[in-house]
Amino acid sequence: MSGVYWIERLEQRDGFTVMYYFHGQQFKVTVLESGDTVFSVECGGGHRSWDVLIDNGILHFAYINNPKVKTVRQGITFNLFKRYGTVNHGSEIHSAVYHKELIVTGGEDCTLIVRSQDTAVQVSSHISNVRALCVTESGLLFSAGGRGSLKAWNIPPDRTDLELVSDYAVVSDTHIPVGYNSSYRFDQRNSDNDQRVMSVDCCDSADRRFLCFVACGLSNGEACLLGYTPDNKFVKLLSDYHDNCVTRVKIDRNLPRNWDTFVVVINDIWHGTRTEHM
Repeated sequence: MSGVYWIERLEQRDGFTVMYYFHGQQFKVTVLESGDTVFSVECGGGHRSWDVLIDNGILHFAYINNPKVKTVRQGITFNLFKRYGTVNHGSEIHSAVYHKELIVTGGEDCTLIVRSQDTAVQVSSHISNVRALCVTESGLLFSAGGRGSLKAWNIPPDRTDLELVSDYAVVSDTHIPVGYNSSYRFDQRNSDNDQRVMSVDCCDSADRRFLCFVACGLSNGEACLLGYTPDNKFVKLLSDYHDNCVTRVKIDRNLPRNWDTFVVVINDIWHGTRTEHM
């Protein structure tokens, strides 16, 4: 931990490692597993007599200052600060979803991290930042971001690793072979290169032709609805263009889950679209 001037004590408590230390003019208590500071008080620094006691969830801190004895009491709960896994992104986290005791995050470092309470797995497949995530009730995860990329993943039961099942370029409506780092992604003529998928949302489908529907909002102003088929293909059902970047899309789950009627919220304004069956 940077900037720690005087470590006083390490202690095991409720399954966590607790560090008591002085940082500048403050006395602090930090849970090492999460890095969270659960107690901090301005007391003038470490060159003084002091003591600390935790009893029944209450931290009691006493110290001598000019030359009075001062006390501070505060309730703390360590188990609120347990971190899911120990792997971290190298830069900003753009999106996170929760599914059956798993937390999945996507970041500026182009990776996904899947965390359970005991493990964390980092997945590298995107070649640009991961800006948006969504997951269906049935366990299909969609990740999207730079270069117009949209990927579909299976979340295996009781596991934290992901299985990539589809790789799709939204703007050009092109499928990329799974596991093939195609030069298509780097072709300067490719219309997906300068576009970003800013937001995604998904829901399971009642239409047997599709496993689910995925709504996408893009930096070029496009908002589209995709059907995801049982053979792991995306079908662009509807597309609409707006004057500005679409920063947020949301499917209305109160409507029937067939694609002839859907409502998507775009940048906090509700848009309704109706189309005929194929």
